[in-house]
Amino acid sequence: MKNLFLVTLLCLTASPIFSQFKLDVTGDSRIRGKLELESEGGSVFIGKNAGNADNGNPHFNVFIGSQSGVLNNSGEQNILIGYGTGLSNLDGSYNTFIGSTAGTTNQSGSQNAFYGYSSGLSNLSGSSNTYIGVNSGALNATGSWNTALGYNANSNSLDYENSTAIGYNASPSGSNAIRLGNASITSISGHVAFTSDSDKRFKKNVQTNTVPGLAFINKLQPVTYSWDLSAYEKWGNTFYGVALTSEGKFTKEVEKMVFSGFLAQDVERVAEEIGYNFSGIDKPSKEEGLYGLRYATFVVPLVKAVQELQDLLETQDANMESQAKELQQLRHEINALKDLLSVSTRNNQQENAPAKELISQIFNISPNPSSNRIALNLLTDQRKQAVVIVLNAEGKQMFFQKIAIGGNQTLDIDVSKYPSGMYTIVLMEDGKIADSERVIISKDNY
Repeated sequence: MKNLFLVTLLCLTASPIFSQFKLDVTGDSRIRGKLELESEGGSVFIGKNAGNADNGNPHFNVFIGSQSGVLNNSGEQNILIGYGTGLSNLDGSYNTFIGSTAGTTNQSGSQNAFYGYSSGLSNLSGSSNTYIGVNSGALNATGSWNTALGYNANSNSLDYENSTAIGYNASPSGSNAIRLGNASITSISGHVAFTSDSDKRFKKNVQTNTVPGLAFINKLQPVTYSWDLSAYEKWGNTFYGVALTSEGKFTKEVEKMVFSGFLAQDVERVAEEIGYNFSGIDKPSKEEGLYGLRYATFVVPLVKAVQELQDLLETQDANMESQAKELQQLRHEINALKDLLSVSTRNNQQENAPAKELISQIFNISPNPSSNRIALNLLTDQRKQAVVIVLNAEGKQMFFQKIAIGGNQTLDIDVSKYPSGMYTIVLMEDGKIADSERVIISKDNY
């Protein structure tokens, strides 16, 4: 049968207690009523050596647990609950450490909140950190404004600042970084896409001609790949000195997946080659740190590339339209030449002519090529109205003259003002083509 030591306190004495005291209870005990303990410093220390170095000044600390706050001398308004919590704290203030050895090495860090076994274990001077979970923020020594939620979360940081880790073994790559989950995570989802702030009121140095399109996109090499978590684990042990993954079904599951994407170092090389400061590359803050890519940012050069392609298409359409017009003009000219060549006055016969009619023709053009003047030797039928026409390569009439008399004759034509090119001389009688010849006008050889 257990011995029962019953203490019943209904009220305090008239004089409050202003010094530390020891209450030894042997056997089972029960306190019924209200127990108020007061000291000059307004602090409460419960547990072996708890608050052992307190100087009695008004610090308003609460230390509960063996070895909690043992070395605290001037730190104030701290709450330390658990074995060894805040053991080394000297002058750190406004901290809350709950869990065995939480914040055990903290000396001057203030305004921290550590919840869980060994949370913030190595913190020395880091302040304004929040760690929730066993071993969370365990290696941080001097970093401040960090957040960790989950077992072993943010356990790789020594001096990161403003970093956030959420999930088991979640490890951000550096300061000002957020990490969701560990390397075994296969999906991150939500009902809507992630929103990035993009208010123009808070942007400066805005430029519209600095984003490359095709010059960047055409050099990228899309790949498929699988994660090698064994190599990742070795890298983590080397770089951080802690494990970043766990063996088991989760690791095996993510290693079986085939991903599509880019290699961050290759993207960095391409951007450097063309002088593009591409924000889609998440470069590590330390040598041998972890590279990453912000895939959403690739939309910007992709949009630029589409715009450039559209400009090229519009230019090509304009060129094709111009070429179509030129082709149509060439077809007209070819048809006109065909008409000239298909008609031969040598095979024409006059209607109602009792005998074979005179064959009208151009005997000779000299000189050919020419630059100033040409002389035509003609034979025409005196019974018909004849004219001589000169056409340029586009079918434009350059010369027109009626022939007054028939028979052999010479016609002199001034071509000094004609541009260089090929011209067609047409002999027509009674509105029909009797003969045609070509002459070259060249300014270069004269």
